[in-house]
Amino acid sequence: MKKSNIIKALAMLLVLVMVIGSVPVSAAKKVTANSKKAVEKALKAEKAATVTFKTDATGKIVIHSQENSANKKLVVDAPNADIVNYASFKSVNVKACKSYTEKGEENVLYVKDSNAKVEVAKNTAVAKIVVQTKKANVTVKSGASAVVVAKKANAKVTLKAADASMVGVSIAKKANLTVKGGSTAFVAIENKAEDSKVTASIPIMLEAEQDMDIVMNKGSEGSIIDKANDAIDVDVANKSEEPVVVLVGGELPTTNPDDASTAAIKVEGVN
Repeated sequence: MKKSNIIKALAMLLVLVMVIGSVPVSAAKKVTANSKKAVEKALKAEKAATVTFKTDATGKIVIHSQENSANKKLVVDAPNADIVNYASFKSVNVKACKSYTEKGEENVLYVKDSNAKVEVAKNTAVAKIVVQTKKANVTVKSGASAVVVAKKANAKVTLKAADASMVGVSIAKKANLTVKGGSTAFVAIENKAEDSKVTASIPIMLEAEQDMDIVMNKGSEGSIIDKANDAIDVDVANKSEEPVVVLVGGELPTTNPDDASTAAIKVEGVN
């Protein structure tokens, strides 16, 4: 290729890059829908969009799965309604509702309503439930799975995990977490926030990366607590009927307490 042709080609390439760069990758628009029919119409549209369902309607409202819902963000602003969702979205913002039941697959939920009750339906997999409010009630039904992230400081989060459910909980900021439900639920908790508190009435697996308090009620027998290192202060009040197993870095402590009993094992100030 001649030098002049190379220069022309480079110039054309530069113009093309500038033109492509000036066009937004996602021309997402905002749509407000005031009825179920309007929501479904907005979800059917091919273009990406943020769809806000804003209504004062009461009772149960079902959002059915739509072919183009995957490129939409849904905002639920329905303070008097019980929302049941079957569609899959880029994300769901639960701004206001009486209750929200998730039946869509692999959705990411952002909970911003302290009064909303969030439920993951039977055999449904939720990618993430991000709690961004001071109070949250989350129920995970049998066969369902979810990851719950507590991101609001001083939040009070109640988790009810049914038998045969799987739930991972990450405490990102100081929170008070209550865990209850079925004895065969699998609940794994990671605490990254100092002075958090976990109260368990079912078996849990907990990894403590910061100082915290734990209350083990009857029904939590078989739980395992793992301190990331020996410097972490974990204060356990054992009200269960079996000893509490406390590991350090995934291993049993090198020394056993003299006052161990069938009711408690005392390790590093843990009762």
